[in-house]
Amino acid sequence: MKGLGVSEIQARQSSSRTAWKNTVLTTILVISLAYLQWTFHRIASVQQIADEFPELPSHCAHVQPIAPKTYIERQTQLAHTLSSLNASAYIAEPSASALFYVNISAETWRLSERPLLVAITHFKSFGGGDDVQANITILTPKFESSRAKLLPIPSPVFSSINYLAWAEHEDPYTTLVNGLGLSATDERPSKPKIFVDGSTRLFIVDGIQAAAPGFQVESPPSEIRLLRERKTPEEIGILKCANEASSSVCVFTPNHSSN
Repeated sequence: MKGLGVSEIQARQSSSRTAWKNTVLTTILVISLAYLQWTFHRIASVQQIADEFPELPSHCAHVQPIAPKTYIERQTQLAHTLSSLNASAYIAEPSASALFYVNISAETWRLSERPLLVAITHFKSFGGGDDVQANITILTPKFESSRAKLLPIPSPVFSSINYLAWAEHEDPYTTLVNGLGLSATDERPSKPKIFVDGSTRLFIVDGIQAAAPGFQVESPPSEIRLLRERKTPEEIGILKCANEASSSVCVFTPNHSSN
């Protein structure tokens, strides 16, 4: 039996590559058509709900958003709690917790490998006594510092927000720790604490711990978690209205899911 010639081998290889490409293209086409069909169905469903409940978009129009003074009250409560727990700082990424305290969510600032962090520390006011206030620091990549300064962060008029910009060749966590003026001394009976929000990515937690070896970096205790769990009347009003709108849609959906 004679072996295959070079030209025949090349022809078969070319035919195999063509068949593989056709299979891939067919698969992509099928997936794309299925996605388009699903998208059109979703759009039709949303339009159907809008037609059935024309008042739904304005259902919560009367509900006021969280006022700036409420954010400041939350920051002050957090500062008091940090002080009572002998903790040095509370750190969070853009998240539900950052949204709660400083109005920064993962939608207003997308997460990436270049961290933007919110740090809240506490200090005694100039009046002395037990009057504890919050200080806000934003750690931002240097090339995005201008955009970071445009974020609508509520803060007391007497306390300006501190922005720390880190360059590409710098360690962001060392920049943060040094910028906050955190230092641990051997005279303390135990390591001072830095609380890092539980939703923060682990590589960031590890980076903070490496930059602050004299501190105990851990998740916030129940005293801090309870601050978010206790709802104010304005928060309850927003939740109630959103629940009413969701309930109306849920009642509507089973009657039309088969259409």
